[in-house]
Amino acid sequence: AYGRKAKDYSTGMKERLELCLALVPHPRFLFLDEPQNGLDPDGIASLSETLRAYRDKGNCVVISTHLLHEIQVVTAGPCRSRI
Repeated sequence: AYGRKAKDYSTGMKERLELCLALVPHPRFLFLDEPQNGLDPDGIASLSETLRAYRDKGNCVVISTHLLHEIQVVTAGPCRSRI
């Protein structure tokens, strides 16, 4: 990916980049729409691990998806943040 413009990345690479950019400011609430779109099985597993770790630090992750079986591992616990 080095030396390439982001517009030329694959869908999965764009999803990874967008997640990284969303996490940089460390928001307490993270809203994601179909974050697993374009990811391979390893990418989905990595996404789930990243989002679980983010949630376990006291942040709230809100996900819009129709692939419930792939995202259930992230939503294993309640939102721990308080408004």
